[in-house]
Amino acid sequence: MSKNRVRYAGNITVDSLTSVPIGIGYPHYEVHNGNTYFYSKTFTVNPSATANVFMSLGTTKYNHFVFEVASEAKSEVILYEGAGTTVFNTTVTPVNMNRASTNTTQTDVYINTNITTTGSQLANELIPGGGNLKSHVGGDVRSDTEWILKKNTKYRLQVENQITTTKQIFVGIEYYEESNS
Repeated sequence: MSKNRVRYAGNITVDSLTSVPIGIGYPHYEVHNGNTYFYSKTFTVNPSATANVFMSLGTTKYNHFVFEVASEAKSEVILYEGAGTTVFNTTVTPVNMNRASTNTTQTDVYINTNITTTGSQLANELIPGGGNLKSHVGGDVRSDTEWILKKNTKYRLQVENQITTTKQIFVGIEYYEESNS
């Protein structure tokens, strides 16, 4: 945008042609503050098996959470609250999306966990795809509206491969942490 199209109205920058305020959304603002974290992984998932990302939230902050899943074929995506596990096989570290920030997340994230309690289902999404070898079609799903997850609570994002061959499934989580919901 050329500089001649920008004017200032108090503390707000405005496009002089359209009079539309120029700014960033709140989630973007949290990236700038160093409070937004991201983790992603591509899993190889056997037929009727699942890819799981398990999150254990800290005691002082809420997570404002979105997820994205892409699959080579038909898959079911379920978000559970109150999930339980006794074995945390692989701890992963979400990265701060503001690479200049030294803030660290209060949320512990794990993959390859042994699930002992399913928990309550919050969301169920279907990635449609063909069921035979000639019609395997991939797809994706993204939660564009954020979930505000409870403090001191465990969550599991599960993706089930619903076809008869092994497929690649991508799972991405993004969240910012705040003391107030």
